[in-house]
Amino acid sequence: MKTNDGIEYVTDEFGVIHQVNPQPYKYDASYVDIYRAPEYAGGRYKLMGIRMAMTHTLYLLNMNSEPISLMDIGYGDGSFLEEIKGTIPNRYGYDITGEELPEGCKPGNILDPMDIITMWDVFEHIHDLSFIGDIKAKMVCMSMPDVTNKDFENWKHRKPDEHVHHFTPESLEKLMLSYDWKMIHTCHLEDNVRKGDYQNIMTSFFIKSHIQL
Repeated sequence: MKTNDGIEYVTDEFGVIHQVNPQPYKYDASYVDIYRAPEYAGGRYKLMGIRMAMTHTLYLLNMNSEPISLMDIGYGDGSFLEEIKGTIPNRYGYDITGEELPEGCKPGNILDPMDIITMWDVFEHIHDLSFIGDIKAKMVCMSMPDVTNKDFENWKHRKPDEHVHHFTPESLEKLMLSYDWKMIHTCHLEDNVRKGDYQNIMTSFFIKSHIQL
């Protein structure tokens, strides 16, 4: 499939849409600064609270224990790592922008053993998704745009070279299961805070498929 702007896409066996030959995109401090603008401030705090509550609750329900370590991949301005302060004692971050980590957090490697790994608005940016099969975590949490029933050609989240993969809940579930990650919950609660129509952003949670619920 080729769109009117000349960008080519393919759909894999799971239903995930991938941009063909995406070019490098610059993620730096100026990219992060967009989300520090005053118009994002109030919604950002509500959003981080929703993410923290769902992450903590689902971990407790599925692991029957308190999480003690979390790494936020693509932590950006560090809002989520700040939100979980006092709830999860060991906080780590990994971000290619090199933004300063919040106080009390440590730099992490994506293959470090963790109770929880979070990727908020990140997974759709990463060129090679196969790393997900190698990470050593008990639970993975992520949010991303939901392409279900969208006019893909004119979709606002079709951002060539920035968003290089596009998912529905079903295609994400199938892709993750191919790497031994079982979806335990998905929802569109973030749409209550973020600008946009219902079923615009999906938030999904996974544990290893061999773990008995």
